[in-house]
Amino acid sequence: KEIAKFVEKMHLDHQISKSWLNSRIKNYVKQKKAIRLISPDNKKRKKIKKNWYAYRKNFITSKNINSGRKFLIENQSSLEKASKTFGVPVYIIAGIIGVETRFGKIKGSFPVFDTLASLSFDQNHRKDFFKKELKEFLILAKENQIDISQAYGSFAGAMGIPQFMPSSWRSYAIDFNNDGRIDLINSSYDAIGSIANFLSNHGWKKNELTHALAKINKKTNPNNFLAHSLKTRHNVELLSKAGFYDTSGLLPPKQAASLIDLPIGKKNKIFWIATENFFSITMYNRSYMYAAAVLDLADALKPNIK
Repeated sequence: KEIAKFVEKMHLDHQISKSWLNSRIKNYVKQKKAIRLISPDNKKRKKIKKNWYAYRKNFITSKNINSGRKFLIENQSSLEKASKTFGVPVYIIAGIIGVETRFGKIKGSFPVFDTLASLSFDQNHRKDFFKKELKEFLILAKENQIDISQAYGSFAGAMGIPQFMPSSWRSYAIDFNNDGRIDLINSSYDAIGSIANFLSNHGWKKNELTHALAKINKKTNPNNFLAHSLKTRHNVELLSKAGFYDTSGLLPPKQAASLIDLPIGKKNKIFWIATENFFSITMYNRSYMYAAAVLDLADALKPNIK
């Protein structure tokens, strides 16, 4: 009944053939691994202690840095065009691609249609979200003549060099090389422009910094000032008066900012003063450690000037 209702709605709302969709949805292969990876196991999660340094090691490697520097050289013109158009630094764009797909080398091996169908109908965790993404994927395939049997991506259904979910592809992907089609699977040019467009649409501000390491007054309780959502709550001056100091000395006093924490084992943490640009990166992946990894990789890709 659930599948029949979905097929009927896709037909009525988006003129997708019922017989075509029925023939494909009847034969989708249940992606058990994707279901296992997407569904929370609370007992296992409690045992796994988050550690920023361990997480960082997955992305800040000599191999990834070398691949990134090669990517920067090969895509210099498109990166500079994207930076000029959207105000997003080239290293931030490259950092996202390096974290997401190791600069286009690892795009995912899960069949997108089967994966999204499995996450929509075979499990209960964020079911409505995945049903929406399945809908967006089918519309995307129709609009762009994509063979759904040949589309592969992550265990959550993200696709291409930038790992866009179908809804993000339809909303923020752009034909940046002006060849008449949007190709995030093979075109670094389109991927670069689309990432910059995504960040621009999610609050990125040109020429503003992203963060600074915070030094904390021992008498101050950081828990009273930590961000509890993906947006700024204070400004640098207020945080400084409360005992959280910008160690770089580069953030303007009136800069909107929040305190974020990165766990480093047991009960230890390091703290960053995060700006609006930091939080725009969390719109790509709702994780402080993800955004921090993007920024550290971006810094590692910059040339060493002595």
